[in-house]
Amino acid sequence: MNTPTYHSNAEENFNPLDEPELMPLDRVGFDTNLLVDPTVITEANSEHIKNVRLPKDDPTGKYRTERTLLVELHGGVRLRISDCGVKGYWLRRVELNVGKLTNHHNGGLPSTPQVVTAFAVVCQKIEPLLADPGDAVLLIPGGHKGSPSYWSSVEIDMHLHDPDETLLSSLRNVRHPGVRKKATVYDGESITLGNRRGGLMISFYRKDLEMASDLEEFGVKDAAQILRVEVTLRKDALLRYLGLPGNTAMVSSVYSRGTGVPQARLVRFEAADIMAAHKKITGELKGISKVVAKGDLPTNERPGRMLGLVARHTGTPVEELLELYRIRFVPASCTMTRMRAAALDEISLNPGPAAELFTEDRYNNQPVISIPQLEQSGYPDDYPSKYRPLIEAAYGTRPAFTHESEAA
Repeated sequence: MNTPTYHSNAEENFNPLDEPELMPLDRVGFDTNLLVDPTVITEANSEHIKNVRLPKDDPTGKYRTERTLLVELHGGVRLRISDCGVKGYWLRRVELNVGKLTNHHNGGLPSTPQVVTAFAVVCQKIEPLLADPGDAVLLIPGGHKGSPSYWSSVEIDMHLHDPDETLLSSLRNVRHPGVRKKATVYDGESITLGNRRGGLMISFYRKDLEMASDLEEFGVKDAAQILRVEVTLRKDALLRYLGLPGNTAMVSSVYSRGTGVPQARLVRFEAADIMAAHKKITGELKGISKVVAKGDLPTNERPGRMLGLVARHTGTPVEELLELYRIRFVPASCTMTRMRAAALDEISLNPGPAAELFTEDRYNNQPVISIPQLEQSGYPDDYPSKYRPLIEAAYGTRPAFTHESEAA
């Protein structure tokens, strides 16, 4: 299996320039409109389907008249299928997690070949469910000129090494011009700007803590302490950040049943587009503390707050100022604890200009979490599939067709 040699050791980073080009996607989803074989739906115990369930009914009835089935395939692929009565069952949306589909966990950062593999696997998995298996060539957005598919959500990840949570603390007052509400903060765990209903959501969270149960189960003890910076794009934000020339096509909404006016939709992207979008969004962040801080427990200790102000205005590390105070005045340890909390809280409440957390060097050297036992049973980067040439053409590993010409 030709996977990049990423390291889980916190002291070791990788340079993506030495490896296959990164396309650091996590969960992605696309809308489509393909007829499904009704026998597959009626046979709940089909080998292709893990389970079928109905969502809660909409009491207003103002959104959809047809029944919606949520189908989970093996490997973390989720389908939304509409029951249109005599018109049959139609596949409307596909959601997948690239890392879980290829490596059975998402602690890494996928490369372009791994993303292509994930999309090819999705085609192979869904093909038996379609009324016309040949429609599988139309499944992945951008893979064929006649495809009704377009991207509805894209998650882009970045990893920062944060062993003492100083980076997470420095982000507690972060804001973005594209998100109106202030950040939701769970101390020591996560910070979130926006929500999944909006076009843009930015999440900062400890990936190693999220994966703690899996790491324990597989005996991984040297996992990097990672702060994941996850950007989720939906709706207009997809075109705003990824809608470059060649990435869009005029497509009708899959929910318009062919009666809607075609609109510009995102139908493809390349690794460089994904990285550029993430860098642009992090470059727009405001309110990051200039002096990074660990923890924030409010207190009224004036000496501690004064040290926080000095640290913020001079750029002197707050720990250095606290150590000087300790040497000079020899206070009790509990006093130092209160002072430290006050200093860090003062920094957090008064953020300076954006810290250089998102430098080119940090993008080029990112830690990842590896679980070798799971990765060894994953799909190879050169996974053989009859759909792979179409996907490679659309996603950057082969010359792409234009939407004015016929697809291969």
